[in-house]
Order: sequence, then structure tokens, then C-alpha cells
Amino acid sequence: EVVGDKVQSSKISPHIEQWYVDGQLNLEEGLTLLVFWERWCPHCKKEMPKLNKTFEAYGSRGLKIVGLTRMTRGGTDAEAKEFIQDYGIQFPIAKESGDIAKLFHVRGIPTAAVVRDGVIIWRGNLSDLSETIWPSWLE
Repeated sequence: EVVGDKVQSSKISPHIEQWYVDGQLNLEEGLTLLVFWERWCPHCKKEMPKLNKTFEAYGSRGLKIVGLTRMTRGGTDAEAKEFIQDYGIQFPIAKESGDIAKLFHVRGIPTAAVVRDGVIIWRGNLSDLSETIWPSWLE
């Protein structure tokens, strides 16, 4: 439903309320994996170590990863920072207003979207992404 849609950083960035791990959003160039997660989500906890490995393996080849959370269920900034520290997350993480999740039709978490040069090329459950896909997407 969103694959093939164009997205612009300038329209998404205003909905970022705070960066927990410094970063920037540049969806118009290269390959970016956006990950929608929450600190209380057991599946998110399971996937974060895999994301760290993916970032370590492909970050130097141009893959950008940005984690986005709305901090639902009464979560606090301190809890988000603790989650990031506990999982040793190295890629940018931001708190968003919920409007970015709406744009990407996020209904459950962890949801991910892959954006190449400003166009959404994939969206689905994070666990459905295979490590073997990154080399072909980064060519």
C-alpha cells in the first residue's frame, strides 16, 4: 500500500521530536531502513541485536538505519535511553509524533520500511527482512 510512494525528508523531519542517538534523516539519497519500535515490545527486543549486526555489516557500504518510536504506554525519555544503552544501539534513534508511523501505515511493531533514493521499496514486519537482501539492494 505504500511501496512505490515518494517520501521527502523535509516533510518527515518536522515530526521528529527528539533524537536519542544523534542522526539526521536523508531519505533522498541512498538506502535507508526505517524501523518503528517501542521499548516494551518483546519482538523489538528480539530484533535489536540483529539490527546492530546489520548496521555493522552494511553501514560502511551505505546502509542507513533510523529507529523511530512514539514512546507509547507511558514510556519516558529515560526509559528509551536505557533501552538504547542496554541494547548497545549505534544507529540513529528518534522519538516521533506518530505522524511518520501514519504515513508509513504502521499498524503493528516492529514494522520496517526501506527507502531508496526517496522511494519506498519495501514495507513489512522487521522479522521478514533477510540478511541476504542487503547486498542486492545496496548495488
